[in-house]
Amino acid sequence: MHSDHKYPTVEHIDPLISAEIPNKNEDIELYTLVSDYMIHGPCGIHNIKCPCMIDKKCSKNFPKKFREHTSIDSSGFPLYRRRDSGYFVEKSGPDRVTVSVVENENEDDLDKPVDEIKQYYDCRYLSACEASWRILAYDVHYRYPSIIRLLFHLPNQQQVVYGADDDIDNVLNKPSVASSMFLCWMECNRFNEEAQSLTYVEFPTKFVWKQDQRCWAQRKKRFSIGRIHSVSPSLGEAYFLRILLNKVKGPKSFDDILTVNGHTFNTFRQACYTLGLLDDDMEYIEAIQEASHAGSGFYLRTLFATMLTSNSLSRPEFVWNKTWELLSDGILYKQRIILKAPGISPLYFIYLNCKYFVN
Repeated sequence: MHSDHKYPTVEHIDPLISAEIPNKNEDIELYTLVSDYMIHGPCGIHNIKCPCMIDKKCSKNFPKKFREHTSIDSSGFPLYRRRDSGYFVEKSGPDRVTVSVVENENEDDLDKPVDEIKQYYDCRYLSACEASWRILAYDVHYRYPSIIRLLFHLPNQQQVVYGADDDIDNVLNKPSVASSMFLCWMECNRFNEEAQSLTYVEFPTKFVWKQDQRCWAQRKKRFSIGRIHSVSPSLGEAYFLRILLNKVKGPKSFDDILTVNGHTFNTFRQACYTLGLLDDDMEYIEAIQEASHAGSGFYLRTLFATMLTSNSLSRPEFVWNKTWELLSDGILYKQRIILKAPGISPLYFIYLNCKYFVN
């Protein structure tokens, strides 16, 4: 580079470089090129995800300040002329609309009926699922049959709603306490032969729940579908009761639900297992036995704890009784170290301590 051009002056820069938006009316081609390829952003607080934004500021220092003349800074970097000519390039357009409410000049339109159904079909926004529903020609304003949510509860655990200042005797004497939907179903099974042939889910097909009278009545026409709300396995007995309600027909009491082949069990879990509704957990016993060949006792206890917390086991006590000796591996050695008693070896001591370590 010639020495005369090594340090450019303002007179050299302005004829060659412009940092201003050209006049759209005078040179539309140049204006289009500048607006398409030479406009930075938009960035700033309205677009903080722009690549140039660092610490919520534009790293390229845009927008630049207006300058009447080009100048050279102390580093030799030119600060181009950028006059406030009023020319601009619109990038995203307005993001706000103005709505006003005015009086209807034609009063005759006020008496015309409004076809809300037509407006619904003409103006309704359809998402993907709604569009699929209409493409498949499903009904959009009619449902048959109706769905009844069937409530259930464990013995003496029905839901009771009361206020902070309510008298306890008045609360306990409420009809909803002694006559819940679930208890009235079992009461109806005592006197109606047809009811005794139905499960709880099938019951609404033949009977209807009278909320005001707190009773089930014979259905005269049509039918409904019953649905029992889902229950997490972590709730224990409530989960197993729900399983039984889908199988047991016409029980007259909780004892009838607990009775299988003439034997009344103490828990709903045992009744489920006897009916073959639960797994025998043999795969979990085999998994612990297989892991014992390569895993430590601590690893086996962690595995067993994971099975418990994930509610994978149908009979945790059964799995425990089959594998407790494997799960106790290492505990005896640890107790010998702690108690400084190398000769200690009672198996029952291991059994109890293994339970402690699992818990």
